[in-house]
Amino acid sequence: MLTKKILITGASGMLGRSLIKIFPDSDLLKGRTDLDLTDINKTNKWFTNKHYDVIIHCAAFTDINYCELRPKKARILHSEVVDHLCQHCDKLIYISTNPNYNKGIYYLTKYEGEKRTLLNGDSNVVLRTNIYGKGGLADWAITQLRDNKKISGFSNVMFNAIHVDQLSEQIREIVLDTFSSGVIEVAGNYVISKHEFICLIAKYLGLNGNLITKNTTVSQNMVIPCDRKISLTTGLELLRREYE
Repeated sequence: MLTKKILITGASGMLGRSLIKIFPDSDLLKGRTDLDLTDINKTNKWFTNKHYDVIIHCAAFTDINYCELRPKKARILHSEVVDHLCQHCDKLIYISTNPNYNKGIYYLTKYEGEKRTLLNGDSNVVLRTNIYGKGGLADWAITQLRDNKKISGFSNVMFNAIHVDQLSEQIREIVLDTFSSGVIEVAGNYVISKHEFICLIAKYLGLNGNLITKNTTVSQNMVIPCDRKISLTTGLELLRREYE
């Protein structure tokens, strides 16, 4: 039985909502209305006399353009606040991406956050991953196809994301395993293009795949190297159930 005291930041996001199902008794920071983590003074005040076994830091500015326009805020939320979170927990689980993929502000500040996480405690975990679920790319594709609209997918953007609920299960294992630490990479047991991915979504949900065409952009490799390889077919089945 899990008796650890857990705090989830960014609990209103896709991963946060999934984690609540795994850790229903955890404390939650759902967003800036609960606590603006980019305000360090308010953050320190909120954490006064609070201590957690585990903090799962999901909060992030995932809009790439927002990060470019507000690099200071991105740096605080993705990096500087880590020092303060670590003062109030025994283990920090820092949700990251592949920081070597892109040199934009989002990826640079995430890499800075990784370094702070690892410097602040031997038991901390940097979790590199990429997710899909009821939101983002998958939700856009499903909504458009259900409306019988044509869409296109990038045929030269490669990735290996996993379903958000699969990631939550991996986080549960990390929380239970007191020896888990360092950088852990969790991603799919496949590498396909985003075009191929939305074609698979259409197949699993019985949508019209003939509406999907190919497109290209600047060639990108968003593949996460895998320590833990997660099933694509299981993830797509979880996605199908979400949209039943």
